[in-house]
Amino acid sequence: MYNFLQKKLGKPPRCLNKLLLVMKITSFIITAVILQVSASSFAQKITLSKNNASLLEVFAQIKAQTGYDFLFNASTLKDSKRVNVNISNMELKDALDKVFEGQQLAFSIENKSVVVSRKTPSFLDKILGSDNSNLRGVIDVKGKVLNENGQPLSGALIKKKSDSRGVTTDAGGNFFFKGIDEKDMLIISYLGYATQEIKPSASPIIYMKLTTNALDQVVIQAYGTTSNRLRTGNIATVTAAEIERRPVTNVLTALQGKVAGLEIKASSGHESGGFKVEIRGRKFLNDRQNPDPLYIVDGVPLTVLEFNNTGSPDGGNGFLQGGIDAPQGIRGQSPLFSLNPNDIESVTVLKDADATAIYGSRGGSGVIVITTKKGKIGKTQLEASFTSGISKVPKFYDLMDTKEYVAMRKEAFQNDRITPEAWNAGDLVVWDTTRYTDWQRLLYGGTGKRNIAQLNLTGGHNQMTFRLGGNFTRTTGVNAVSGGVEKASLQSNLSHTSLNNKLNLSFTNIFSYQKVNEINYMGGLALLAPNAPPIFNQAGKLNYKEWNPVTSFPFGELGNPPYESKSNFLNSQLQVKYQFVKKLQFTANIGYSSHLVNQVRVNTIASQDPELNPTGSSGFGNSQGQRWIVEPQFNFQTELSKGRLDIMTGVSLQKTSQEGSSSNGSGYVNDNLLYSVANAPLTSTSNFRAQYNYAAIFGRITYNWADQYIINLSARRDGSSRFGPNKQYGNFAAVGLAWIFTENKFFENHFKWLSLGKLRASYGTAGSDGVGDYSFLSRWTANTSIVTPYQGVTSYAATQHFNPNLQWQRNKKIEVALQLGFLNDKISVELVNYKDRCGNQLANYPLSIITGFSGVLANIPATVENSGYEATVTTNIVDKKDFSVSLNFNIGGNKNKLIAFPNLEQSPYYLKYFVGRPLNLSSVFHYTGIDPQTGLYTVEDLDKDGAIRYTRDKILNDKYLRNYNIRFAGGFGMDFRYKSLNANLFFSYVRKPFEISAIFNGIPGTFGFGTDNQSTQLLNRWQNPGDQALFARYTTMSNSSDTFFQSSDGVYSDASFIKLNNASLSYDLPNKVAKKIGVGKFNVFVRCENIFTISRYNGLDPEMIYLGLLPQLRTITVGVNVNL
Repeated sequence: MYNFLQKKLGKPPRCLNKLLLVMKITSFIITAVILQVSASSFAQKITLSKNNASLLEVFAQIKAQTGYDFLFNASTLKDSKRVNVNISNMELKDALDKVFEGQQLAFSIENKSVVVSRKTPSFLDKILGSDNSNLRGVIDVKGKVLNENGQPLSGALIKKKSDSRGVTTDAGGNFFFKGIDEKDMLIISYLGYATQEIKPSASPIIYMKLTTNALDQVVIQAYGTTSNRLRTGNIATVTAAEIERRPVTNVLTALQGKVAGLEIKASSGHESGGFKVEIRGRKFLNDRQNPDPLYIVDGVPLTVLEFNNTGSPDGGNGFLQGGIDAPQGIRGQSPLFSLNPNDIESVTVLKDADATAIYGSRGGSGVIVITTKKGKIGKTQLEASFTSGISKVPKFYDLMDTKEYVAMRKEAFQNDRITPEAWNAGDLVVWDTTRYTDWQRLLYGGTGKRNIAQLNLTGGHNQMTFRLGGNFTRTTGVNAVSGGVEKASLQSNLSHTSLNNKLNLSFTNIFSYQKVNEINYMGGLALLAPNAPPIFNQAGKLNYKEWNPVTSFPFGELGNPPYESKSNFLNSQLQVKYQFVKKLQFTANIGYSSHLVNQVRVNTIASQDPELNPTGSSGFGNSQGQRWIVEPQFNFQTELSKGRLDIMTGVSLQKTSQEGSSSNGSGYVNDNLLYSVANAPLTSTSNFRAQYNYAAIFGRITYNWADQYIINLSARRDGSSRFGPNKQYGNFAAVGLAWIFTENKFFENHFKWLSLGKLRASYGTAGSDGVGDYSFLSRWTANTSIVTPYQGVTSYAATQHFNPNLQWQRNKKIEVALQLGFLNDKISVELVNYKDRCGNQLANYPLSIITGFSGVLANIPATVENSGYEATVTTNIVDKKDFSVSLNFNIGGNKNKLIAFPNLEQSPYYLKYFVGRPLNLSSVFHYTGIDPQTGLYTVEDLDKDGAIRYTRDKILNDKYLRNYNIRFAGGFGMDFRYKSLNANLFFSYVRKPFEISAIFNGIPGTFGFGTDNQSTQLLNRWQNPGDQALFARYTTMSNSSDTFFQSSDGVYSDASFIKLNNASLSYDLPNKVAKKIGVGKFNVFVRCENIFTISRYNGLDPEMIYLGLLPQLRTITVGVNVNL
């Protein structure tokens, strides 16, 4: 229930000051620690590269780097072997292990000295002797597995090739394998590293290298990691390299076309504007239910908040994300605009039940996991990057000039047999009919500018790593009087590992500030009469006088300061890992995120017609939302038979709160007072507060038998405060299966060209509680419509009916897939078929008027099905030292339909939805062309009753249903490398044969509605009886034929397209040249965005179907990246 707050306007909440104080202290501590880590990054670190060198040479090099003395007798090194060693930034002990590998020597480290001695033969060696090696059949192997930097790899799998029996390493990377046949082979594998095969020896030290095979690289899954080869769910990953090529300020733009089944559509060309994000089709009957997937940033769910706003133009309604029927698409500021794309390491999209069910009630619409960059072992490096570029509208409407427009208007009057006069044709009689203004280019034909600066500091050693990244972005728009966007962000990560490698601590923090100053785009005004008066008079003031005799002045907005929205975003995560024993690990994730938004919008006296004696008005809003999350979990791993068993269980506790207020002042007589509500003669205020509590227990069991058969079971029990007292808990589960059939000996021997063959399948349930807080409760509000309350007591009116039975919306998902790898995985193919069903729909249910409510939010027993296919292909055609070529392609097709809706005819949806048909439908007349005798539009009489009609009591009459869903969509890209030169291209495409056209602007020939001018296509109009024209005759009046045409398929167009989203070219200076100028790496690049679109769509942009929306901009940037 609402709690009504009393706050002073303009004063930030107390928690904001506390939060900023905490941020300052945290930043200071992190910076101090990073400087300390940086200073000690090389303590006792060895970097050495020697071929066929003597031990004395190697000892000298190590002493020079560490100061350690080597103590030995001359006879000790008498029979020593020459060594080949190549190590980088390695701990002293691990480096010495590498140096003494294969020598009959031992060493010990004492104080600042290394004591070298000969190995003492074991009792068995003394008995057998060197000449009796043929008697050795079985040995015990005690070894260690390290990465390239000498860090131990915990959980690495060592198994025998003969029977797949294996062991795993402990927290220190150590393992012991008893009873190994010397003639056998050991296979060492670790997620994300290239698998090695070695001969058994008594005490091997194995150094693992990161894999270059995409199938074996680490990918993020829910509460863990896996690889593309071993995953049982549908997981797609977009890497940092792919994101960095895009000159964008929102990572969602970089995802367009990258993932099969993921639809991302911008609401406008505004820098901070919202996006429609949908995975595998529309699932909800409720138009206003948010279709966005669950966003998780570094383990912390990102709240998509519906903050109060002050009626701002597109591009700045706080973090408001509306449903699919929101005005002009989705309005507001994208929640992901707060993230800096340059700080993102990867974006992982989880789609099927196996991948999402463990998120329970929040995973029904899919999950997008965003992982930011972390510190890496190595010397301290400072990386600086600067990007500068411009943006332009790529295309303008081909509109009539003044001569064509005046001729159209005169012809319309002639057709209607009406004489043009000042009262009905001011544009012809009062305004200058020789003046010409290209309103499109005047209003949004400018050049937007963007500058992005990025600074990163990274480094560390085996026990501690760090990263500190700062970014500043400034952009301006293309409007005639443009506002702009400023963003600043600071991302930091600090990770510590204990000396015994059992404890790991990692803290990641993101803080960002955004300032959005938007001028209303006013794109619809581009269709004003081309001979309309100028915006400003000769004195430089708004030109009300010339406009007002004919029509209202439409440019008052330009007399106001830009709408201003300031927001802060904070996302912090602390991860604690502790390895109790070899097989049991504890992990705790503690996260906090918050959004703070302040908005100001004023309407000045100067922006209004002075003859109307205007007064000023202003609006102020502030909102804040915060979320806490605590997720402790246990992971247990063990070898079972020929496989590995992984068990994970955990608990999730979350709390989300939102609050805000808005105030409006009016009646100002002085513009200098507009920013003070206290000086407003008339004021109004509103407040809100909401809280959401969530708890869950979850678990997963995975068994991998010999990397051939994999089963994954996951389950979750959720509790949500958004539902009725007896309906707050729900259970969700999934099963995933995979069979890697190429691990079978038959396929290994007979299909050697097939490097990977895998069948996988999954089935499970997920859910949704995305209906807003307090949706089941009765809600009341003060009745402010009554000027004089009865007996001085304010009355209250109910606004929402109580529904104790409100419960989860439930999604059932099933999927089968085939993964193939050819020619050592140079070609990888994945084919997917899926079916999702969403039932127990959360939607408004009508009530009798006698209840006092029009309806109540309830569960409707309707089921929506989405089924389809996906295909992804990646190829590395050429992969040579100096030259490489790789291609990628993806496609996804989805069919959406309502498969069940009991008693649909008695519901309020009976004219909107149809069982067996898609949710996104238009009922339209069938357009049959222009009547050559009358010049009027005609439509088909489908029911052959002699009349064109469409009545509510009969569903269709003369209309039929058209599906305006996307048929299929995807993307394809090409990456080229020649020595230090890299080139990348990426295209996206959409097949959408039915979408409303953006060129039909009112009735050609009319005036006075802000939609006066027309496309030059309408010059092909009917003029005389017998004409075969594309468009009807001009007229100044509305008529039924035009009404029928506007409701027909004649105003629709094919919105399919192929777009070159991105092209980038970069060059790395040779290392020798870079060193001469004093830098470690020097890279220059050119990046272009939204380069061209091929489409038959009648409009500026097939993704922007609303006339007047700012289209997506074409951007060209150049930049430099330097490592110091």
